Amino acid sequence: MRILTILALGLLAGGHALACDYPSERVDRMPNGTTATMDDMLEAQGQVRDYVAAMEAYIECMDEDIDANREVYDEERLRVMLQRRDAAVEQVREIAEDFNTQVRLYNEAN
Repeated sequence: MRILTILALGLLAGGHALACDYPSERVDRMPNGTTATMDDMLEAQGQVRDYVAAMEAYIECMDEDIDANREVYDEERLRVMLQRRDAAVEQVREIAEDFNTQVRLYNEAN
């Protein structure tokens, strides 16, 4: 029993990294706003919304992990974590920007 307690405490103390799993949500196909139907746009809107929500949760997890372990992680690990976080933010921005462009094109065409 004592060994199990020691192992559990060791895991709690050493397990400082949060499990920030990269989301599986994807935007399958961004419609072309000039030729898309309303159904195409609504389907893409749902996918974009789900993707953005999943990525925001991932980014929040990364932020919490970085904040909680800033003193624990070495410089290289911290640099990699920040790069992953920044790349996720950029991906969300690009997807949202692309979808908004297609919405504008759709509105102009219809």
